[in-house]
Amino acid sequence: MPAAESIAQLTMRPKTALRGLVALTVVAMVVMNFLANALPFFGRGTGAVSALYPTLVTPAGYVFAIWALIYLGMLAYAVAQFVSPLADDPLPDRLAWPLILSNVANVVWLLLWQSLNIYWTVPVMLVLLASLIAAYLIARRDRPGQLSALERWTVRAPISVYVGWISIATIADIAAALYAARWSGWGVPAAWWGVIVLIVGAALAFAGLARDRDGVFAGVFVWAFAGIAVATSSLPVRIVAAVLAVAILAGIVVAVVTRRRIA
Repeated sequence: MPAAESIAQLTMRPKTALRGLVALTVVAMVVMNFLANALPFFGRGTGAVSALYPTLVTPAGYVFAIWALIYLGMLAYAVAQFVSPLADDPLPDRLAWPLILSNVANVVWLLLWQSLNIYWTVPVMLVLLASLIAAYLIARRDRPGQLSALERWTVRAPISVYVGWISIATIADIAAALYAARWSGWGVPAAWWGVIVLIVGAALAFAGLARDRDGVFAGVFVWAFAGIAVATSSLPVRIVAAVLAVAILAGIVVAVVTRRRIA
């Protein structure tokens, strides 16, 4: 029994080295993204590459400022995993490998994107999305009803923003790859494909609201759809993007109100 208890205690101890690796890869991801535009790599910034592959669902340039919020959130998490009550919580240990994978995939995607290996960015983006979905689900599995403020603002909120944005970025990345391949759209007008893509994105946002009442996750779609409505050259896409942005915003309000009533 004493041996079994000691093994259990060792298993429950925070994995400091693993958490340190998470922090290291978060910092590396943020630094690489900064350098990618400050230098930039391969002589072109991320926005310049995006301009080479214009699509009807590419948001206005200002929308990409959300990356600053993502970087700040992930840096906050990198620190918070060493701060009580998360310091003694096994949650950061369970989140470690999905977040490490997401940070590595982010950097690999960035290098592929700026070197114009557009087709290869798609599978890497899917790995990034899958790792963040895994982190999102882990962050909500078997957690207490009353979360600490630290967990709410440095774990759940940053991951929700990140996975929400990468959900949208995955759609945009696939669209850019199809544009590069000069895909004909099987005869369906580009505007209708744009509308279909928006509906799929809205379905994800409403799924987050229905499953977790996650207004942060859904709010990213409002931000992106509003930016698409501003930037797109297609009237049908503009109208649908604007309508869906308003509908998702209304869903967020309903989710917040019902959550407070339940609480």
